[in-house]
Amino acid sequence: MTRPLTSTRGTLLPSHDEFAFSSAPEPHRNRTKEILRRHPEVRQLIGTNPVTLWWTVALVAFQLALAALVPRFSWWVVVAMAFCIGAFANHALFVVIHECAHKLVFRRKLPNILTAMFANLPLFVPGALSFQKYHLKHHAFQGIYELDADLPSRWEARLIGHSVVGKTLWLMLYPIFQALRPLRIREVPLFDRWTTANLLIQVG
Repeated sequence: MTRPLTSTRGTLLPSHDEFAFSSAPEPHRNRTKEILRRHPEVRQLIGTNPVTLWWTVALVAFQLALAALVPRFSWWVVVAMAFCIGAFANHALFVVIHECAHKLVFRRKLPNILTAMFANLPLFVPGALSFQKYHLKHHAFQGIYELDADLPSRWEARLIGHSVVGKTLWLMLYPIFQALRPLRIREVPLFDRWTTANLLIQVG
């Protein structure tokens, strides 16, 4: 790979086969300060919200009820329900998993872990606890290739290239690409007791 060639406002622009590099600071902290400066009322929303658990119970029950009803409908109705209803419920459950990763449902770690695993049930793939590990690393080491699983792997960039078609396929297959990225994050063990428990519960 060649190094970037030009620079604009602290960002090194990429050459044809390289990522863009930035010397700007990690953005989460500065964005938080700016949002609170402009909208101090947002402080009222900061903190844990245990009521999220009951929304999670409702969403899981809703998804399981839909799954029980699926055999009664034609295939096209099932597809329409998946896109127009199930996708939104799944996204809401993933948001719950994200909040649990940041300990924003309960103050203690264990209740958040259990809530995340419960939210994971209708999502089929056992990703709640793996997400927690790698997402927290993303916040702590954003932009560091060896530790930030939110960064695409270099082989992804080479495979997809610059075409619209390639990038469209990348977006369509994004969950698969993201699931493979932890393989390069060698500092974080792929399995531990909680990811194993998450896997066994989903398989069960």
